Amino acid sequence: MKMKRIFLWAVLIGALLCVWRPTASAELATAGINWENEVVTAVGYGAPSDKAKNPGHARMLAHQAAMLDGFRRLAEQASGIHITAESTISDNISTGDIVAGEVNAVIKRAKVVSETYDEYGNCTVTMEVPLYGVTNSIAKVALKPVAQQEPFPEPTAEPPSVPPAQTSVNVNVDIHNTPATPSAPSTPSVSTTPAPSAGGSSAAPVPASANGMQAVGSYTGLIVDCTGFGLRPVMSPVIKNADGTPIYGYKNLDSAKVIANGMAGYANGMSGRTTRAGARPLVVKAIALENHNGNPIVSVADANRILVENQATHFLDNCAVVFVR
Repeated sequence: MKMKRIFLWAVLIGALLCVWRPTASAELATAGINWENEVVTAVGYGAPSDKAKNPGHARMLAHQAAMLDGFRRLAEQASGIHITAESTISDNISTGDIVAGEVNAVIKRAKVVSETYDEYGNCTVTMEVPLYGVTNSIAKVALKPVAQQEPFPEPTAEPPSVPPAQTSVNVNVDIHNTPATPSAPSTPSVSTTPAPSAGGSSAAPVPASANGMQAVGSYTGLIVDCTGFGLRPVMSPVIKNADGTPIYGYKNLDSAKVIANGMAGYANGMSGRTTRAGARPLVVKAIALENHNGNPIVSVADANRILVENQATHFLDNCAVVFVR
C-alpha cells in the first residue's frame, strides 16, 4: 500500500512538471540580451500563496511574485551587458562610474510583454527593457556624454606601388645623329584638380584623401562583415584599421544620437537586420577582431574608403553602421 502511494505521488509530480516545463523552456529561449532587436528580456515566475484569502487574491500574489522574479532576472541580464569590449555594467557599478540605483530605476519601469496563468494559478511574465532610447533605456545610464567630440581621423596615406625593375635596357645610340645640345628633360605630368573659374561657375571638385582616393558620394551606411570571427556585441565598439588606428568610436559621435539609437546595429548573418545601413551600404570585410572579440579591424584600404565616403555622406556621424556576425 505504501509503495502504491509513492508511485501515485511520483506520477502526479511528473504530470505537474510536464505541464510547467514546456512553457518555461519556450519562454526562457527568448530571455537574454537581444542585440538584433536591441532589448533585454527576462521571464519571471510566480506561484499563488497558500495564504491567499480568495482566488482573486491568489492571482494577485502570483502576479507580484512573478514581477519580482522578472525584475531580479532583468537586473542579472543588465549587469552583464558589455559597455566596451573590456568592461560591463557591473564593472562600472563597482568603480562608481554607474549608479546602481539608476539601473534599478530603469529595470523597475520595464515593459511587460506578456502575462499568462496556467490552470494551477502560476503566473509567467515576460518583461523587456530597451538598450537604447532617450528616456528609459540602458544606454541612458550606461553611456556618459562626451566632454569634447573629436573629429574622425583623416585617411592614412598608403605607400605608392613600385613598378617592377626592368631586366634589360635598350642602349643603342646613333652617335652620328646625336644632337650637339641635349634636349631638356621632360617634366612628368601631375594630375591636379582643376580650380573653379573666376566667375565661379564651375562645380566644386570632389575632395581627395591623402592617397588620392575620391568619394563615390552615394553610400547610405556601413556594413562590416565579421562572420567567422565570433564577434561579441558591445554598446561602445571601436573600428580600427590594420595599423591600429581607431577610425570609429564613441568619442567621434554625438552622445545624444548614440543614447537614442546606439553606435551600431548587430545582424545575425547578411540576411539579418541590416536596414540601419540604408538602401546602398558600403560593405567591407573585417580582417580580425581585438579586445576580447569586441572591436572589428579592417584593412587600411577599407578604412580609407570608409573615411573618404563618410566625408561625403556622413553615415558614420549618423551611426548608420551594422556589424554582421
